Amino acid sequence: MAWYRKGADVQSLLIKLSAYLGHIDIAATQKYLTWTPELRQSANARFARYALGGSDE
Repeated sequence: MAWYRKGADVQSLLIKLSAYLGHIDIAATQKYLTWTPELRQSANARFARYALGGSDE
């Protein structure tokens, strides 16, 4: 959630996190991530801004 709050490039950071943890791909890292209502809301809001032609930040 901290990454979303900061407006960070979450996709890029997940790849870096995966490498840091020594996983061979992002799918291995995704097993440890939790999809919470707060995260879903933040992701939906970011996508809505993007889809409407606004910034994804």
